[in-house]
Amino acid sequence: MVYSVNYDLNNPGQNYEKVKAAVEALGPSIRVLKSTFLVSCPLSASVVWDKISWAFDTNDRAFISQVTSNHAGWLGTDLWNWLSPKVAA
Repeated sequence: MVYSVNYDLNNPGQNYEKVKAAVEALGPSIRVLKSTFLVSCPLSASVVWDKISWAFDTNDRAFISQVTSNHAGWLGTDLWNWLSPKVAA
């Protein structure tokens, strides 16, 4: 499964590297936007959150959602190439 991990870190001076490391520890991942990663792992969305929540403060926000083959957007070729075989119908 591929999950989109989206977040806003709401305090100045937040440690974005800590969040990046938490997401990357789940499995193969790629940064899509400044605060959005795609990660490939066999876990449920709630378990993904449980495993990365330590990297967030209580005033931060995060949204994790499974990515399916029904998606669209304007991304670089490298991102589409990473995503396409992982969510093929």
